[in-house]
Amino acid sequence: MRNHIIRKIQFTHCKKGPANCEMCRKNNREDICLLKLYPPNTDNVQRRMIQATVDGEEKWWEYEVVRSFTDEREARYFAQQHGITDIRL
Repeated sequence: MRNHIIRKIQFTHCKKGPANCEMCRKNNREDICLLKLYPPNTDNVQRRMIQATVDGEEKWWEYEVVRSFTDEREARYFAQQHGITDIRL
């Protein structure tokens, strides 16, 4: 699965984040997720960004959440089965 990584990410309600938004504070959570990476501005959709290494190149990528995992064991098993080597939990 090229251009996929696994990260523990924080979900928020909006771009203001928990420090500035009451709804973000109420709904603030972290999940282990499979992320699909895109080069910035590929299709004029605004996405969140994350720093990751793809093909030996460390830079900022836009991403979307493909799925969430119930725990670290499930995430690592999925990564092993699909050849995902970039895992940071």
